[in-house]
Order: sequence, then C-alpha cells, then structure tokens
Amino acid sequence: MLQTVLREEWGFQGYVVSDCGAIGDIYQHHKIARTAEEASALAVKAGCDLECGATYRALVNAVKQGLLTEADLDRSLRRLFTARMKLGMFDPPERVPYAAIPIEVNDCAAHKQLALEAARQSMVLLKNAEGFLPLDKTKLRRVAVIGPNAHDPIVLLGNYNGTPSSSVTPFEGIRAALPGAQVEYAKGCAIAGQSTAGFAEAVELARNADLAVVCLGLSQQMEGEEGQDEGVEGGARSLGDRQTLDLPGAQEALLRAVHATGTPVVLVLLNGSAIAVNWADQHVPAILEAWYPGQAGGTAIAEVLFGDYNPAGRLPVTFYKSVADLPPFEDYRMEGRTYRY
Repeated sequence: MLQTVLREEWGFQGYVVSDCGAIGDIYQHHKIARTAEEASALAVKAGCDLECGATYRALVNAVKQGLLTEADLDRSLRRLFTARMKLGMFDPPERVPYAAIPIEVNDCAAHKQLALEAARQSMVLLKNAEGFLPLDKTKLRRVAVIGPNAHDPIVLLGNYNGTPSSSVTPFEGIRAALPGAQVEYAKGCAIAGQSTAGFAEAVELARNADLAVVCLGLSQQMEGEEGQDEGVEGGARSLGDRQTLDLPGAQEALLRAVHATGTPVVLVLLNGSAIAVNWADQHVPAILEAWYPGQAGGTAIAEVLFGDYNPAGRLPVTFYKSVADLPPFEDYRMEGRTYRY
C-alpha cells in the first residue's frame, strides 16, 4: 500500500507518519513481531518514515541486529529532512515566508467567518412538518433553550480539536438572535446517566415559554476514541463504542417531558454519528442536525431556526431506526457491504 500504491502508482513524494502507538501495537498487541526492533524494522521497510510513539527508539538496535540497513533509514531521513527544508526550518527567518505570518492570523476575522460558513453548510434539516421552520422572531417573547448540549462550548468541537478564543453555544446564538425576547436556559439532564433531577427546572421553563429548543445528542464522552480524556469533564473517559443508536441516558425522557407541556418544540441534535430519534420523528415538528459545528455553531443554528440561512446539508451517513436494522459485524470483511455500514 505505501510503496506500490502510494508512491509508485500515485506518485506521492512526501513522508508517512504512523498513528500514535501503532508501531508498538505491531509487537505488543497484534503479535506480528516479537520485539520492538522487529516491529520498527518492519514499519520502516514498509514505508513508514516517522512514528508517533517511542518504538522507533529501537531502530539503532534493529540495525545492529541486521533487521534493516542504514540505507533503509537514510531513505526515510531523506524524506523527512526534505519536508523540513521545504518548510524553511534550516533558513534564517527573514528568508522564510511562513515566519512572517503573525500568530494573530489564526484568529482573524476571515477565519472566524469561514468557521461560521462551515457550520452553516453542514446543517441538515431532518424534519420540518408543515413548514414549522423558519420561526417568526416577532412572535417570540419567551424562549426556553434546554438540554445537555444547549450551552456546552466543549461539545461544539467534537474531539482532537483546537481551542478557539471564543465560541457560541446554541443558547448564546439563540439569545443573540432574539434581543427583544427573554431567552432562558436549563440543562435538564446530563449526556449520559439516568438522573432526572434537572427535569423540573427545564419543564417549568418550557411551560412558561412560547417555544422550547431542546438540544440533545452525543459528545466526546459517548463517541470519542475509547479511553480518551481530552474534552471529557470530571475525570471521565470516552466510551468509544455505543450499544444502541438511541439517545443516551435520560435525554429522550427529558424531550418527552418538555413536549408534554404543550409548548411547541424544536429538536436540535449535536453529535458525530447516527442517532435513532424515532419518538421525536413522530411527535416533534422540526428536527435539525447540527453535528459538532465548531466555534460558530450556535450562530449558525439560530440562523437556520429563524430563517436567516436556508439549510442545504445532506446526511453523510445513514440514520437507522434501530441496531436491529444493521447487519451483524462479526468480522471486517466487506463483501456485500457499502460505506453505509
């Protein structure tokens, strides 16, 4: 793959870096090799020039053991140093155009606008019964924004993310879009867990509102890389896999409780993978899929809800009603399967 396909057929001239820990897996877990030296030699010979990890520290011993040659290492070194030279890492700063770019460019107005446009274009309107959306701002005096994903800036970012200087949650975006209305927030419940301790506050807000925007879905805690702690609060770690496609924890119960007040409800989903929202599909007039929309996500969500932007996104994955609709995945052969699985 790395030599015949990538380099010879596709003409790739750069370098290849491993996933973090992948070279160690070769001998520690996959048992393809017995030692770090054997694993490192296999990887270099296959065309992996740089490792994220510590197993390549064994390369010197691998050469001494005759598992690979200095010429094998030189090939990877040449690729790596070519890239560094192209980046100007060995030149005076005044000769390097990249060095003249100030750090402020990272957070400039054009990039903030790009973040907003990306969020806008990713929005998917899953349901809009009888033209429920867009909402008329002039008719809304009091709005309740409810749910574990309604006012959590971390959830906007998915995972393996940078940290923006500022972000707009759904609650903040809706509040900014309705300067003349009273916009209130209640978390209601956590992403996971069965506690309903916050239901009363959320239901009370909804009962006294003209509209309830309920923001549910997933987070890094539910679908980050298994064991990952970045972006997961309270010392928890990402679960990695889910056993069901349903909304986790008490979320659907919260949605039902808010709906039972009789206040019109819009459901906004923030998640990275498919969710089964069968009850909501039957009872809630409008459902908006916002994914993990980034730093400007709340602004884009509000623009869609109030008609300032017409959503045109499409689902890149299939939303199934239940795991019962999924074929068994007892092995990773792909016969008879498509990207949908």
